[in-house]
Amino acid sequence: MDAESQKLTRKVMRRVYAIWFLRQMAPILVAMPLSLGIVLWLTAKEFFVAKIVENFILTFHSGNVFAFIGSAFYSSTHLLPLAIIGILSVLSLILGYKLVRNFMQMTLVRI
Repeated sequence: MDAESQKLTRKVMRRVYAIWFLRQMAPILVAMPLSLGIVLWLTAKEFFVAKIVENFILTFHSGNVFAFIGSAFYSSTHLLPLAIIGILSVLSLILGYKLVRNFMQMTLVRI
């Protein structure tokens, strides 16, 4: 191959990689921080987080952590905010998994 052909091939491959990145990574990189932001905002709005952490630390030392988690979520809030926070948390975890998986599968070809 001559130099002009190699230059054209590199230019085309850069565009291919850019399109691949936009299709595979960009939606995840936008959706994950957005869903995490909403989760954190709703959590701060619905719960007094500092008190929950303090109570969790106290019950962690007593050894009854699962009873604390169950009673805290069962009695302290309404179902809708809890469902929204749970769904968005799971969505964030799934998007994070996909992001890591896509980066692990990424291989660049040198031409």
